[in-house]
Amino acid sequence: AIGRSYARWIVGITVAVVAAMACALALAPFEMLTPDFSPSSSILAAREDARMESVHAVNQHVEDVQETQAFDFGRFMIIFWARAGPQLLTEGVVRRIKEIEDMVLTYPGYEDVCFHSQDQPGGCRLPGSVVDVLYPSERSLGGLKHLMVPDRQGELVEDIPGTVWNSTKSPATSWVTALVPTDEACVRVPHVCGMARTVFSLGGPIGGYRNLADRKEEQRRARFRFLQGLARDVLFPVARNSSEPVRVAFSGDELWRYELSLYMAKDAFMTTGSALLLLLYFAFHTGSLALALGGVANIVLAFPASYVLYRTLLGLRVNGLTVMAMFVVLGIGADDVFIVVDAWKRSLEARRGLGPGVPVDVRAGWVLAQAAPAMAITSATTISAFLTSCLSIIPTIRLFGTFAAIVVAANFALVCTFFLAIVCAWDVHLRPKEEGRASAGARSRSSFPASTPQAKGSRAPTPGEPGS
Repeated sequence: AIGRSYARWIVGITVAVVAAMACALALAPFEMLTPDFSPSSSILAAREDARMESVHAVNQHVEDVQETQAFDFGRFMIIFWARAGPQLLTEGVVRRIKEIEDMVLTYPGYEDVCFHSQDQPGGCRLPGSVVDVLYPSERSLGGLKHLMVPDRQGELVEDIPGTVWNSTKSPATSWVTALVPTDEACVRVPHVCGMARTVFSLGGPIGGYRNLADRKEEQRRARFRFLQGLARDVLFPVARNSSEPVRVAFSGDELWRYELSLYMAKDAFMTTGSALLLLLYFAFHTGSLALALGGVANIVLAFPASYVLYRTLLGLRVNGLTVMAMFVVLGIGADDVFIVVDAWKRSLEARRGLGPGVPVDVRAGWVLAQAAPAMAITSATTISAFLTSCLSIIPTIRLFGTFAAIVVAANFALVCTFFLAIVCAWDVHLRPKEEGRASAGARSRSSFPASTPQAKGSRAPTPGEPGS
């Protein structure tokens, strides 16, 4: 059937896969842990809504007016490690930590997205940082009484490790306990602490919006744009600078989503490069650019076909590891393409196959009978290997194994139908032309035979002599 109506099979399968993908996206939008795809229905967005409703009892009616940035809408964190030696709490390092934090606090737009606390009216809440207690300001209580306020406005204290550890014991500054490690080296004198973290709070609703529900997606995108610029201009340059006296990392839901989007873009570029290399090798192996393009198209179509089953029917979500199945199926799909093409070339030989002059539908049936069992065995073993990952307790690994198994099965089905139809079309319309060009090139080369050098001491025959 494929050999008799290969054009219908090619067009029909392509249209069916594209239409099914469009319906799947309409019924179940592409969900990824990055706002570039579908922030309104992402896992993190749902978690934020649930947290806001449960913790703050936020009324989600657009008509209500809420105080600007009065609700804690999330956090991001900067983590500092000692680069030289085990001790982080040295004067030079602490000063650099304060400079990095001040770069964040003074970054354009921070005041528009920070959390406004009641104890600091009209301003952003100070980040949770050891710098707060290491740069206290002195306030007079009258007479000889003074109070040291951890507001990062004073001068750096002399005993840095002791001040940090004493702050963990004071009820007023016990929050420092969550910012430094509590291992034995940090607890005991001289309090060698190799790590500290700083927590920044984001607030909502953003200025210009009535409440958290007012144009909620616009508020999310505004916060994301700020964090994207902050990571690009401040956090990434500092983290990648090996000359810094302190090693820096950063974390947080929104920052993680931004970093994931960067990795996704890099992986997409690498996948494109892999597909181009595969295309070149297809063309080299098959001797036909048309077959090479058909093989790559077959592999590409396996992904939307798999998404329909994975996302719509099974209701599973795509994550960063799931997308890595593209690299796996490039190799597996290439094997199946080579098997079909080699079986077709064997069918053209009278000794091992059917020989020339056989109708294309008969040849397609013979090729499928020869190639399908081998492809089925290899695909089945690969699918079984991927499905064993469903036994893992890690959800990301289970999702990857499930999606990869579906992609391998879809690729097998497409090779047996879509790519076989492409080979039939190539055999009828393009193979005679390609062989004609190849034979014409061979004849043109043979019409100019290479001259053989004359032996030393010999002469050219004169006319009338033998060999003249």
